[in-house]
Amino acid sequence: STYRRLFKYSSPVIRIFESGLIKKNGLKQPDHSPVFILGLPRSGSTFLYQLLTDMFDVLYFDNLTTLGRENLYFSTWLSQLLYKNRLHNSFSSMYGNTAEHGLHAPSEAGMLWYRWIPQDQVLIDEHIISAKQKADMAQNIRSIINRYSKPLVIKNLYFALRIGLIKNILPEAKFIYIKRDPLYVAQSIY
Repeated sequence: STYRRLFKYSSPVIRIFESGLIKKNGLKQPDHSPVFILGLPRSGSTFLYQLLTDMFDVLYFDNLTTLGRENLYFSTWLSQLLYKNRLHNSFSSMYGNTAEHGLHAPSEAGMLWYRWIPQDQVLIDEHIISAKQKADMAQNIRSIINRYSKPLVIKNLYFALRIGLIKNILPEAKFIYIKRDPLYVAQSIY
């Protein structure tokens, strides 16, 4: 899309401006924790994510933020500027993907995490990622939480296999584990 290309090609310039803000806001412990929604596919995790982010005054990565994933701090700022505290009112998806439901709809932000986490590996522990990558990821997440002084709700089901990694990078993280009868999960996937 045009927005994606604009974000991608302006990223090096934006990074110059946002790097100081990320350091300023990202080096201190956050007052609020990042909250990760975990569970099996087809367990209702996307709907839970949509409910929590629509009902409570929390931060989340929307589709606009995902488009500007190279500059997470900037794209979150832009989303906050454009949408302020407006509700997203997005309660549908196609297998967790909300891209067709507007730029403010909550996103699983899969591509965003490949900035720090290898794309070709599912099971990743804290030893796979360099100390620099871990510090950069923690600073980016904490800078957003500290900038807006709100919890950040993150839904990405791969993190169910990466809890150790997350606890290593963000020891303050909280987890919501959603369960559904495995028979109905299998039926839904089938």
